Amino acid sequence: MKLNKYTIKIKHNEGYILYNLISKTFLIVEDSFFINGGNTIDEDIDENQLEYLKEHFIISENNSNNYEDLVKIAYDFNTQDEVGRFMIHLGYRCNLSCSYCYQSNIKDHKDNNVKDIIKVVSNIIQNQEFSDLDICFIGGEPLMYLEDILKISRFISSNNMNKRIYYSLVTNGTLLNQASIINQLKDHDIKNFQITIDGLKEDHDNFRNNNSGGSFERIIENLKYLQKYYCDVNILLNCNISKYNYKNVHKIIDFLEVNNINYPVFFSLIFDSNDDQNNSIQYTGDIWYQAHKYAIQKGNDYLPFYRDMYLGCAMTQSNYYIINPEGEIYSCINAIENDNYLISDKSSDVETLQEKKINNFNEKINSLSFECKNCEILPICFGGCDYQNKINGFKCNKDFILKNEVGIIKEIANARGM
Repeated sequence: MKLNKYTIKIKHNEGYILYNLISKTFLIVEDSFFINGGNTIDEDIDENQLEYLKEHFIISENNSNNYEDLVKIAYDFNTQDEVGRFMIHLGYRCNLSCSYCYQSNIKDHKDNNVKDIIKVVSNIIQNQEFSDLDICFIGGEPLMYLEDILKISRFISSNNMNKRIYYSLVTNGTLLNQASIINQLKDHDIKNFQITIDGLKEDHDNFRNNNSGGSFERIIENLKYLQKYYCDVNILLNCNISKYNYKNVHKIIDFLEVNNINYPVFFSLIFDSNDDQNNSIQYTGDIWYQAHKYAIQKGNDYLPFYRDMYLGCAMTQSNYYIINPEGEIYSCINAIENDNYLISDKSSDVETLQEKKINNFNEKINSLSFECKNCEILPICFGGCDYQNKINGFKCNKDFILKNEVGIIKEIANARGM
């Protein structure tokens, strides 16, 4: 037996941390787990333990082709029909104007056609055997379309009572300050909100149009309000890291702590598709690690590689549907309204849609370079983002990913007392 190609091995105290990128299994083993410190496994261990290690891809047979195994697993993952995922763009109206917003390039800000959105979602659900539904509403600012959210969710819930439904909302958080709004959302089982807050006031407000008057203080007051009166609402704070705020982004952790705001903070690297202003940061250094190191030491918990692409993306997943305000389906969230990524109009049948997604997956596999096929982090990179590759050309971020994520894995292990 040998260590699976996609298992990361990290020296840790008197042993090793093992983390498999396929099964997301996290283990601590002693030095004696390996023969002579290499990657060959001492098979003189409990039979049940050995079977567990094989089932979770920590180890594999010496003659196993890990890449071929991965392709089969990735195909099954991208064609699974247990969970139907829908990202519904309600429209592009927003009360803020973030400089890095990918939607700022969309010239024609159309209002939505709720009937067409409902028709498309209903058609897909009726022709698929989903046991769970994951419905995410986004904008613009989705709360500017509150009645549409309620209408769509009411229809989905009433017509899918035998399914488990998870609703979520990606919002800037400025409108979550009225009991009437929050109660209506809760009455429709919408209790999961991702709110963007990009560091402290100066950095956060600098990303927004000055005409908005700044939103940082409003969001903080709304978070205090939600925490006090709506403890059953789930809030996830997302902090975008850019070349402008990376030196200070960790300070939001202290600010929240001082203000007794106890919501988890996750981070994103800005994906900048706005040609007018480049906010993105180069994939160099250890900025990702440093932000997480500080957050972990302050009590936040993370899964390794949580922001990386796992076995594919919406472009290749046949159960993932990105719907624009007119009920059209796109393959990439960053390419909404780009006709090159339009995969289904309102009249397309579900079978055709599935075929296009499977073709996207096959094309992705066939286009992988020799280096990518032999790379140990392929499960969470998958050759990189196709959309970004077409904009900027392919750039391998392996060194950046490993440099940052290996450090984060060690921090997680330390924080958990492993």
